[in-house]
Amino acid sequence: MYVIPVNKCLEHLAGIDVDAVLSVADKDLRDVNFDLIKIFGKTGGRLEDTMLVKGIVIDKTLAHSYTRAVTVFIRVSNSTVIEETKQTLHDATCVVCNLVRDDKIVYGGRSAELACSIAVSKEVDKIAGLEQCFYRASQNSGYSLILVLI
Repeated sequence: MYVIPVNKCLEHLAGIDVDAVLSVADKDLRDVNFDLIKIFGKTGGRLEDTMLVKGIVIDKTLAHSYTRAVTVFIRVSNSTVIEETKQTLHDATCVVCNLVRDDKIVYGGRSAELACSIAVSKEVDKIAGLEQCFYRASQNSGYSLILVLI
């Protein structure tokens, strides 16, 4: 089975993560109870099949509705990708929780360079022909530089 790296599904996972945090967040107290978010993984699927389940997954076929608890149910081809995805989701959950607690964003960690790389990537998709290859190479080299510097 073909294994898709986590970075190929970041938007899908980010949406799931934000929905999970907002489902358990106490907006009045601006707090998130991590105990209400469970990350559960099973082999035998594709990363795109990862989903948010309202309630706690007891078995891959059974979900128990429990107050506000949610489960991120990861489906991938092997346990290594499950662990990588769990770590990615945990890191993202921490970021989203911090935004719930304090919605100020302090840019850093090469975020400006990453934003430029993403903007260039979107524009490159609009270019046709051989010219696109040159712009794509430039965009990829900028992204690679960010990864080296982080």
